[in-house]
Amino acid sequence: MRIRVTNDVIFRALFGNPAHKEVLLALINAVFDDSGSELIKSIEIISPYNLPEVYSDKESICDIKAISESGKIIDIEMQVLRRADYIDRSLYYCAHNLSSQLKRSESYSELHQVICISILDFDLFPDDEEPHHTAQMVDRITGEPLSEKMTIHFLELQKAEKYANITAELAAWVRFFAHAHEEDYMESAVSAIGEAHSFYLELLNNTKLVGIAADRERAYRDWISLIKNKEKDDKRIAEAKQEIAKDKREIAKDKQEIAEAKKEITEAKEEIAEAKEEIAEAKEEIAEAEQKIAKDKQEIAKDKKELDLIRIQLGQGQAELKNQKQLVYDQGKHEKAVTLAKKFMALGHSKEEAAKFAEIDVKLLD
Repeated sequence: MRIRVTNDVIFRALFGNPAHKEVLLALINAVFDDSGSELIKSIEIISPYNLPEVYSDKESICDIKAISESGKIIDIEMQVLRRADYIDRSLYYCAHNLSSQLKRSESYSELHQVICISILDFDLFPDDEEPHHTAQMVDRITGEPLSEKMTIHFLELQKAEKYANITAELAAWVRFFAHAHEEDYMESAVSAIGEAHSFYLELLNNTKLVGIAADRERAYRDWISLIKNKEKDDKRIAEAKQEIAKDKREIAKDKQEIAEAKKEITEAKEEIAEAKEEIAEAKEEIAEAEQKIAKDKQEIAKDKKELDLIRIQLGQGQAELKNQKQLVYDQGKHEKAVTLAKKFMALGHSKEEAAKFAEIDVKLLD
């Protein structure tokens, strides 16, 4: 399998060679045309490809810098490895290219436009189907650019192949980057891409360059493996953190339930203590009531005795009164009888006859 054009060593050797600047110009204009930007007529490569430099710096990130006939500074970079901070990194490099232009005595008005083109062999915006994004500083409300001094293009190769929502010429460049390393690659009708393919095949004959590029490919794979392993580790760590957080929530919930249970137990104990106090008070009241009942019973018994005594006395009094009444009655009756007998005697009857008639003892008439 051939080394891919997206390998940054091959990419810089192909597009950073001043002898191939027309190929680089065609690639830049294909990106500009797709975004509606003004095309440029010519460029000068200001960071030319240097083979010994590539040999000595295998781990450097290779970008290509060029300047247009009007002074626009253009930075082109091929990036195959996803970096979480890639957008911030792109902003930094673009801003650095802008800020490094002026000398101490020069005015800000002399700043040239800086255009960065990031060709990405991964999806930078996975939730968006657009493969080509152009970024500038714009007003949040009006959408109008604050300045055109800095522009960044992000071209996502994998997404471009899938959706092809770009111009035909830029799509042809995308196919070149994606498939030029394949034996059955069909050359594009765009002449600049045909030249790029020829230059690419020539580079593959340079064994030293291919060796460095192969080392970079292995470094890519190792880096990707590290990233994947890190992602797996991060995922496991995240899952473990979620489990820990879940356990903490459950522990907190258990603690809350325990605290509530303790509170309920305390309240129950207080209620039991209050109930015991109420029971003790009730017992005291019952004891006092029992004592009072016993005392009342004693008084009732005493009253009964007194009542019985009174009843006896009353019975005796009633009997005596009866006797007295009988005596009074008998006395009155005798007196009447005596009076009657005396009246009868006055009529000329004898004592005996009078006593017999009045039914009294004759002695009472003496």
